[in-house]
Order: sequence, then structure tokens, then C-alpha cells
Amino acid sequence: MAHLGGQDPDPARAEMLQRVAERLLSAVDIAPCSCTFEVFLVRSKDAVAFSMVGGYIYISRAMLDLTATEAEVAAVLGHEIAHVLLQHALLRDLVARAEGNPQEKVLALEDLGRALELEADAYSIELLWGAGYDPMAQARLLERMGAVMEKSALQTTAFWPQYPSALRAAMKQRRAVAAAIAESVARGAPGG
Repeated sequence: MAHLGGQDPDPARAEMLQRVAERLLSAVDIAPCSCTFEVFLVRSKDAVAFSMVGGYIYISRAMLDLTATEAEVAAVLGHEIAHVLLQHALLRDLVARAEGNPQEKVLALEDLGRALELEADAYSIELLWGAGYDPMAQARLLERMGAVMEKSALQTTAFWPQYPSALRAAMKQRRAVAAAIAESVARGAPGG
């Protein structure tokens, strides 16, 4: 928590985050997870959100400031809930611990990371829809995040040493995929 600047003392924002998280969690069966979801608002000046095994979700005030609507807040939280429910940390750990060439492992982890982000986005859109939020909120937030990356070229943050062009391109891909999934979900198309 200290690395993140400590917990933000804003009780209204913390209460809003918990309320949104509970609304999202009511739209999914979390029993198989055996998790107790807790959301923490942290002071980090970096726009970050991440989750840990067990259901611990951290969102920075800077990330919250990037959101324009409650649905976009739900998109951030839904994405992190998805990482927990889909056990993405365990998958990353399996790849990281696997035998093999360290350079190949780094590439495998990068590929896996991109796939897991897309999967968490897709799951989040389903959560948004199930909880009564606009499923396009995920795509709108990703677009805004990409624009911020482009404008500020966020070269150094506490969590990411740089935002190379590959990461910006991945953000554009995530936004396009999220928009397509949200449109499908909203139309009630098969698979949506």
C-alpha cells in the first residue's frame, strides 16, 4: 500500500467503488472463486488498476479521474474482477515458472498478457451488461486511456518503465475488440 502512495482517505469515492463492485458481483456467481472481493482506492499519481489473488482490487485516484461515468468505473472494476475470476495471476505464474529459455519465457508472458487483457475486457463487458451498465463503457474508457497515452507519452511511471508504441497499438486493438463485443452483447447476438 505504501508503494501506491497509501490508501486515499476520500470516503465518498471509496463507498462509490464498493457499491459499483457489489453491483457487478451480483451479476456473476463468485462461489467457485472462494474470494472476498475488496476494493482499495489508492493515492498513486499513475492511472493504474490491478487485482490480486483473493479478490483484492486496487484502483488509483488518477485512474478514477480518467473515468467519465459510473459505467466506466464499472468497466475498470469489471476488468479487474475478471482477472480474479478467470485466475489470470495463476496462469501467468505457471508460464513464469515453466522450464525453458528465459528470453522465450519473456515473449510467452508478453503474448499471454495481451491475450489475458483481451479476455478480461470481454468478460468485463458481460459483467457490465449483466449488472445493467452500458457495455460500450469499456470501449470508451480504452479509447480515452489510449488518447492519454498518446498525449503524454507516459514514458515513466511507478508501474511501467515506458509505454512503447506496441502498447499503444495494443490499446487500439483492445478498444476495437471491446467495441465489437459490446455491440454484439447489446444486440443479443449469439456469443454475446
